[in-house]
Amino acid sequence: MNRKLITGWLLIALGLVQAGGGIMLAMAAAPGEPELADPNLVRIHVIAHSDDEADQALKLDVRDAVLDRLRPALAGAGSREAAEEVIRSLLGELEGAAAAVIAEQGFTYPVRAELGSFDFPGKAYDGLYLPAGRYRALRILIGDAAGANFWCLVYPSFCYTIREVQAPAAGPGRRPDPFGVVDAGGAMPCQCVCPL
Repeated sequence: MNRKLITGWLLIALGLVQAGGGIMLAMAAAPGEPELADPNLVRIHVIAHSDDEADQALKLDVRDAVLDRLRPALAGAGSREAAEEVIRSLLGELEGAAAAVIAEQGFTYPVRAELGSFDFPGKAYDGLYLPAGRYRALRILIGDAAGANFWCLVYPSFCYTIREVQAPAAGPGRRPDPFGVVDAGGAMPCQCVCPL
């Protein structure tokens, strides 16, 4: 009878140790910030003031100015951490480049550049699938940042554009989008690769 009692107590103790260990592992695996969907990527997210045609065109010009500054700066980045260090050091300059484009076009919108972790929906791009989740990203917010946006990967050094906006085809007074393809209906579901 002592043997059964000792075995019972040992099983209870073993169960409590396993349960406690499981709770400790779960707590260790749940940091304050949700896990990144892919810890090796840095995205860029340029958000227009509104869906107005002029604001959408402005967004593309701001995107061009920011990417023109990022391309040479990120050329030597060998890791996400190195890319983020470069981006962090350029935040003021990127914000200034965006503000200059906004002012040149006669708008008075404020602009903010920030680097952080942000939620993105899942997207597939011609053989590459990025699941929904949190990603490290450089965000450029123009004005109210309530319009359609431009997404791209700035690290590693290939840019996969993702746009699901309606835009009129290039015509008089409207410059074509060098990063996208406008289909006959005016949609821009771009799946292009543009080296940075």
